[in-house]
This record gives sequence, structure tokens and C-alpha cells, in this order.
Amino acid sequence: MSGQPRSVRRLVMGTAAVLLLTLGGVLGLILAQVYLASWAVTLLWIGYALLVTVGMLRLAGVESGCQSAFAVVLLAFVAWLPGASAATQLRLDLHGRTTEALVVDVQHSVVDRDQRWQATLHLPDGTPVPGPPLLDRSQLLHPGDTVRVVFDPDGTVAPRRPADVHPWQDTGWSLAFAVPLAAAVVWAGLRGRRGRKGR
Repeated sequence: MSGQPRSVRRLVMGTAAVLLLTLGGVLGLILAQVYLASWAVTLLWIGYALLVTVGMLRLAGVESGCQSAFAVVLLAFVAWLPGASAATQLRLDLHGRTTEALVVDVQHSVVDRDQRWQATLHLPDGTPVPGPPLLDRSQLLHPGDTVRVVFDPDGTVAPRRPADVHPWQDTGWSLAFAVPLAAAVVWAGLRGRRGRKGR
């Protein structure tokens, strides 16, 4: 009898550890999107996927663990997308400054059939707006135009139009996707327990 409570306790602790790794990892990746280069974020994603896979295999066994790991990494990516956007916007919301910037140059590019225009901006005193260029998906801006933007004084994130700064909306989406992510980990733990009992 004492072996059963011990195995349940081990299962609960294992599930909690994988859950902490999964959700904490997504939060870390969200923050990494703001502060690290894209190549570093890609490496972190690879490490995260490997760690989650190992955790799910230990939690649910080989057969269920592989399927669960795929589902969890996919859900984590879906939760990360709005979360990364929210983190960038939150920095602008908390520390950004609003200004009427002068468009000095506009570069056009096509990424996966997605047309983009990147506008280089200057502040009213003639100094460049800190950070990357303003990303625009319309062809409305031309050199000599003025545009109202919120910019990061440290230049960590790109400026945005004030209407495009809504971090709490994207945070809500990220939290909503975190619910099925957590449920998938708990389900894998329960399924793994059933598999061990059946042996």
C-alpha cells in the first residue's frame, strides 16, 4: 500500500516539474525575443524543444511521450507568438516615448510573399529614432512624411504607431493558449501513469 502513494507522489512531482519547465520556458523565450538576437532565440527554441521532449518521455513513456512532446512544443510555439509580441509592446507601453517622427528613407522587401516597408525615422531635432526602422505593411509612408510613433529610448525594440501598442490584448491570447498547453502536460502525466499501471 505504501508503494502506491509514493508512486502517485512521484507522478505529481514529475508532472509539476515538466509543467514548470514547459510554462517557464515559454516565458523565458518570450523575454528572449525582446533582448536577444534572432539566432540566439532559435538556439534557445531548439534547446527548449529537446528539454521538453526528454521531460515528456520520462513523464509519459516512449509511445505517449513522443506524441505529447510534439503537441506540447506546438502549443508552446502558438502561445509564444502573441506573448513575444506582447513583451515587445509592453516595453514600449511602460518606457516608450511618443513623438512626431520624420521619415527620411523607406526600404521595400518581400518576405515569404509578405510585402514590407521599413521606414528610417528621425526625431524633430534631427537625430535618428533609436532602434530598428519602423516596420510597415502599407505603402503609405514616403520620405518627407511625418508619422506619430512610440519609440524605445534605449533602442531595444522597433518603434510602432500608438494604435499598434496593445500589450494586454496579446497577453490575453498568450495566456489563453497556455491553458491547453498546461492541460496537455497533465494529460501526458495521467496517461503515463495508466501505462505504468497496465504493465
